[in-house]
Amino acid sequence: MMSTSSVGPVTAAAAATTAAATTTTGPADTRQAILDAAEAEFGRRGFRSTTIGGVAAAAGVSRPLVYRYFGDKETLYRLVVERLLASWHDALVGAATPAAPTTAHRLRAVMAACLEWAGRHSMLRGLLLRDSDLTRRVAGTTLDEGRDRLPALLERVLAEGVDRGDVRADLPPAEMAAVLTDVIVAGAVQTMAAEGAGRATTRTEAMVEVVLHGVVL
Repeated sequence: MMSTSSVGPVTAAAAATTAAATTTTGPADTRQAILDAAEAEFGRRGFRSTTIGGVAAAAGVSRPLVYRYFGDKETLYRLVVERLLASWHDALVGAATPAAPTTAHRLRAVMAACLEWAGRHSMLRGLLLRDSDLTRRVAGTTLDEGRDRLPALLERVLAEGVDRGDVRADLPPAEMAAVLTDVIVAGAVQTMAAEGAGRATTRTEAMVEVVLHGVVL
């Protein structure tokens, strides 16, 4: 059997890093740390400029460990996208709680949660703009599912509002949900480009007021 000392200092150091990562934290924690680091690296540098070595360094693990968990950079990217969209969906579902007193409160919460989430995830801008073709290629199904979640959620909230009597009944909930989705997605893109949290917050409040209450007296 080959000893650790016989494989050279670089390989030995990588083995030591891998061993430390898997003994001081569990596999699930290590995997989470790698995904966190990858999201930050992809968001900051884009797919092409991100390296497995850079992700490993940011996560505090060895390159071989990243390859062991994820295989290659495209797989890592796809899993980051899937986790990102699942997080977005969870934020929206949590905001749409039926416990809110009115449908307006529920819609306001969903819109605010979507924009606040967009402001916290720098990688989303890269997904929509810089790496959109790559994202479509490696995670097209996930993107389609994520795209359909917001209008489906809004349609359900609006339909419940119609039944409750605090949402207009002369337009189909699906059509209203489609319009709201377009507005929210556009607002999310603007939020990512906003300079500073204060400006993003002001934009969010203005959008919510215009969408829910209109502009004509």
